[in-house]
Amino acid sequence: MDKYIDTVDTDKLMFKIKAENSSTGKDIELKPFYEIHHSFYTVYFNVGNGVNEYDKRLNSATIDRVEPDGQQDELGHGLASENSNNGSFTSGTKTYYWRDAYGSDNAYFQYSLEVDKSNKNYLFVRYWGSDGSFTKNNVNYTRDFYIYIDDNKLAEQTLNNEKMNNAYDVFYEIPEEYTKGKDSVTVKFAPKSSTNCAGGVIEARITNNDLKCVKITADYNDNGTLKDSSIEKISIEDIKQTENSSSHKEFYWESMDNMKPIITEE
Repeated sequence: MDKYIDTVDTDKLMFKIKAENSSTGKDIELKPFYEIHHSFYTVYFNVGNGVNEYDKRLNSATIDRVEPDGQQDELGHGLASENSNNGSFTSGTKTYYWRDAYGSDNAYFQYSLEVDKSNKNYLFVRYWGSDGSFTKNNVNYTRDFYIYIDDNKLAEQTLNNEKMNNAYDVFYEIPEEYTKGKDSVTVKFAPKSSTNCAGGVIEARITNNDLKCVKITADYNDNGTLKDSSIEKISIEDIKQTENSSSHKEFYWESMDNMKPIITEE
């Protein structure tokens, strides 16, 4: 346990989980119950087999984040909503919390999230890939909705079973004029009409990076000369480990500007 937890004060029984081992990329303070019994508190420990390169970079790029837990995390991020629902489900060993909104022309939910007032920001949203149309009280709903930053329409999104039984992430580039000079913004999810549903959303973040990288593919002739090559921009999450050979090679760089290789763990 020593490699995950540091001792802060043995007399007061205070410890901390190191930032590199937390899902937020920040230290987590641990203290005795009698020190916090008067406060609202919730503690979740997601246990896995380690953090992959994508998660490490996502945590490092995160400015602020919220999970729709229906408790302190949402309240601490200024949750406001109408005709909104939330819940949880388990897939494999992981529990996901979700929130959506539907059932009226005024349905919505929103959060206040911190931004970097001086630099580029992105809205990261994690969705569940099995979400699609559904019927409730004899009304057919499709998951078509708008996303707003303050009063500015940022994006339109449709959820229609894009990645069955898996979560998937979408990054939305936020125009700099939406965040310039601001410490935080309101992120709002609203259905397009009374027969649409906004969400479900299982996590939202503001990040300073969209976690894209450059993939270079090269094919070679038997004599070693270049036969064909291609360059494309992909998500770091989509990097696949391949065995390079004399006839086919794949490289992943952070960008064409710095040509720094992406190092991933199998």
